[in-house]
Amino acid sequence: MKLSNVRLLATDYPAVFRFYRDVIGLQPTWGDEASGYADFNVGEGVGLALFDRREMIDAIGAALAAFEGSGTDRVALVFAVDDLDATAASLREQGIALVSEPAERPDWGIRTLHLRDPEGNLVEVFTSMPREQWTENLQSEAEKYER
Repeated sequence: MKLSNVRLLATDYPAVFRFYRDVIGLQPTWGDEASGYADFNVGEGVGLALFDRREMIDAIGAALAAFEGSGTDRVALVFAVDDLDATAASLREQGIALVSEPAERPDWGIRTLHLRDPEGNLVEVFTSMPREQWTENLQSEAEKYER
Protein backbone atom coordinates (compact mmCIF):
# COMPACT_ATOMS: atom_id res chain seq x y z
CA MET A 1 0.00 0.00 0.00
CA LYS A 2 1.05 3.54 -0.71
CA LEU A 3 -0.29 6.48 1.29
CA SER A 4 -2.10 8.63 -1.24
CA ASN A 5 -3.48 11.47 0.85
CA VAL A 6 -4.78 12.63 4.17
CA ARG A 7 -8.41 13.58 3.71
CA LEU A 8 -10.06 16.08 6.01
CA LEU A 9 -13.78 15.36 6.36
CA ALA A 10 -15.44 18.75 6.50
CA THR A 11 -18.84 19.55 7.95
CA ASP A 12 -18.74 23.06 6.42
CA TYR A 13 -16.95 22.10 3.22
CA PRO A 14 -16.99 25.57 1.53
CA ALA A 15 -15.50 27.29 4.60
CA VAL A 16 -12.77 24.66 5.00
CA PHE A 17 -11.98 24.84 1.27
CA ARG A 18 -11.62 28.65 1.45
CA PHE A 19 -9.43 28.36 4.55
CA TYR A 20 -6.88 26.08 2.88
CA ARG A 21 -6.99 28.02 -0.40
CA ASP A 22 -7.18 31.62 0.86
CA VAL A 23 -5.66 31.60 4.34
CA ILE A 24 -3.07 28.83 4.07
CA GLY A 25 -2.48 29.61 0.38
CA LEU A 26 -2.65 26.08 -1.06
CA GLN A 27 -3.39 25.78 -4.77
CA PRO A 28 -6.34 23.46 -5.55
CA THR A 29 -5.51 20.89 -8.22
CA TRP A 30 -9.06 19.49 -8.26
CA GLY A 31 -12.36 20.88 -7.06
CA ASP A 32 -13.69 24.19 -5.83
CA GLU A 33 -15.69 25.43 -2.89
CA ALA A 34 -18.94 23.97 -4.27
CA SER A 35 -17.64 20.58 -5.46
CA GLY A 36 -17.65 18.64 -2.17
CA TYR A 37 -14.19 17.24 -2.92
CA ALA A 38 -10.84 18.92 -3.52
CA ASP A 39 -7.16 18.07 -3.76
CA PHE A 40 -4.48 20.63 -2.93
CA ASN A 41 -0.90 20.91 -4.14
CA VAL A 42 1.25 20.40 -1.05
CA GLY A 43 4.40 19.36 -2.87
CA GLU A 44 5.74 15.95 -3.76
CA GLY A 45 4.53 12.81 -2.05
CA VAL A 46 1.39 12.61 0.03
CA GLY A 47 -1.49 14.95 -0.78
CA LEU A 48 -4.07 16.86 1.21
CA ALA A 49 -7.71 16.40 0.24
CA LEU A 50 -11.00 17.77 1.52
CA PHE A 51 -14.25 15.84 1.34
CA ASP A 52 -17.77 16.65 2.38
CA ARG A 53 -18.22 14.69 5.62
CA ARG A 54 -21.81 13.72 4.79
CA GLU A 55 -20.69 12.02 1.58
CA MET A 56 -18.09 9.95 3.46
CA ILE A 57 -20.66 8.98 6.07
CA ASP A 58 -22.94 7.87 3.23
CA ALA A 59 -20.09 5.95 1.56
CA ILE A 60 -19.34 3.92 4.68
CA GLY A 61 -23.02 3.32 5.41
CA ALA A 62 -23.04 5.00 8.81
CA ALA A 63 -26.05 6.67 10.34
CA LEU A 64 -25.67 10.43 9.98
CA ALA A 65 -27.32 11.14 13.34
CA ALA A 66 -24.53 9.26 15.10
CA PHE A 67 -21.97 11.64 13.61
CA GLU A 68 -23.70 15.02 13.86
CA GLY A 69 -21.82 17.20 16.30
CA SER A 70 -19.37 14.44 17.20
CA GLY A 71 -15.64 14.40 16.71
CA THR A 72 -15.91 11.05 14.93
CA ASP A 73 -14.53 10.74 11.42
CA ARG A 74 -12.95 14.13 10.90
CA VAL A 75 -10.04 12.66 8.95
CA ALA A 76 -9.37 9.61 6.78
CA LEU A 77 -6.03 8.13 5.76
CA VAL A 78 -6.23 7.09 2.12
CA PHE A 79 -4.06 4.31 0.66
CA ALA A 80 -3.72 3.29 -2.99
CA VAL A 81 -3.32 -0.38 -3.94
CA ASP A 82 -3.02 -2.23 -7.22
CA ASP A 83 -5.56 -4.97 -6.39
CA LEU A 84 -8.42 -3.98 -4.09
CA ASP A 85 -9.99 -7.44 -3.98
CA ALA A 86 -6.70 -9.12 -3.01
CA THR A 87 -6.19 -6.46 -0.34
CA ALA A 88 -9.69 -7.06 1.02
CA ALA A 89 -9.02 -10.81 1.17
CA SER A 90 -5.72 -10.23 2.96
CA LEU A 91 -7.35 -7.91 5.50
CA ARG A 92 -10.08 -10.48 6.20
CA GLU A 93 -7.46 -13.23 6.62
CA GLN A 94 -5.83 -11.04 9.27
CA GLY A 95 -9.15 -10.75 11.11
CA ILE A 96 -9.76 -7.13 10.15
CA ALA A 97 -13.44 -6.17 9.99
CA LEU A 98 -14.26 -4.02 6.98
CA VAL A 99 -16.49 -1.00 7.55
CA SER A 100 -17.48 -1.15 3.88
CA GLU A 101 -16.84 -3.91 1.37
CA PRO A 102 -15.13 -3.20 -1.96
CA ALA A 103 -17.45 -0.99 -3.98
CA GLU A 104 -17.31 0.69 -7.35
CA ARG A 105 -17.65 4.44 -7.11
CA PRO A 106 -17.84 5.64 -10.73
CA ASP A 107 -18.71 9.15 -9.52
CA TRP A 108 -15.30 9.17 -7.75
CA GLY A 109 -13.39 7.22 -10.43
CA ILE A 110 -12.22 4.59 -7.94
CA ARG A 111 -13.13 1.36 -6.17
CA THR A 112 -12.93 1.59 -2.39
CA LEU A 113 -13.14 -0.28 0.87
CA HIS A 114 -13.06 1.15 4.38
CA LEU A 115 -11.77 -0.09 7.70
CA ARG A 116 -10.70 1.31 11.05
CA ASP A 117 -7.34 1.15 12.75
CA PRO A 118 -7.12 -0.06 16.38
CA GLU A 119 -7.83 3.50 17.60
CA GLY A 120 -10.94 3.80 15.44
CA ASN A 121 -9.47 6.09 12.76
CA LEU A 122 -11.10 5.74 9.35
CA VAL A 123 -8.91 4.23 6.62
CA GLU A 124 -9.86 4.15 2.93
CA VAL A 125 -8.12 1.79 0.52
CA PHE A 126 -8.70 2.37 -3.19
CA THR A 127 -7.73 1.43 -6.68
CA SER A 128 -8.42 3.56 -9.75
CA MET A 129 -11.14 2.62 -12.19
CA PRO A 130 -10.60 2.86 -15.95
CA ARG A 131 -11.70 6.29 -17.11
CA GLU A 132 -14.36 4.85 -19.40
CA GLN A 133 -16.10 3.52 -16.26
CA TRP A 134 -16.28 6.97 -14.65
CA THR A 135 -19.54 8.91 -14.73
CA GLU A 136 -19.88 11.45 -17.52
CA ASN A 137 -19.92 14.22 -14.91
CA LEU A 138 -16.59 13.10 -13.44
CA GLN A 139 -15.04 12.80 -16.90
CA SER A 140 -16.15 16.36 -17.69
CA GLU A 141 -14.81 17.60 -14.36
CA ALA A 142 -11.45 15.90 -15.00
CA GLU A 143 -11.11 17.64 -18.36
CA LYS A 144 -11.12 21.02 -16.59
CA TYR A 145 -7.97 20.09 -14.65
CA GLU A 146 -6.11 18.50 -17.56
CA ARG A 147 -5.84 21.68 -19.57
